[in-house]
Amino acid sequence: MRPRSLTGPLILIAIGLYFLARNTWPELHLMEWLRDYWPVLLILLGAAKLVERLGPWHGNAAGPGAGTGGYWR
Repeated sequence: MRPRSLTGPLILIAIGLYFLARNTWPELHLMEWLRDYWPVLLILLGAAKLVERLGPWHGNAAGPGAGTGGYWR
């Protein structure tokens, strides 16, 4: 079975955090910050995918969940 993606839940969390921040601190200009620093999000997502792909637990190597019958994979 293929593992599920975290992209959808992370997008929902980000949207929820945005609305919470806007309600809590109306003077906070998140869209202006996002407009200026959106490439940082791409860099972080790329780094996370790279770590996921190159980590010792990728493929057949023993890593998290090894020896647990695949329960934690």
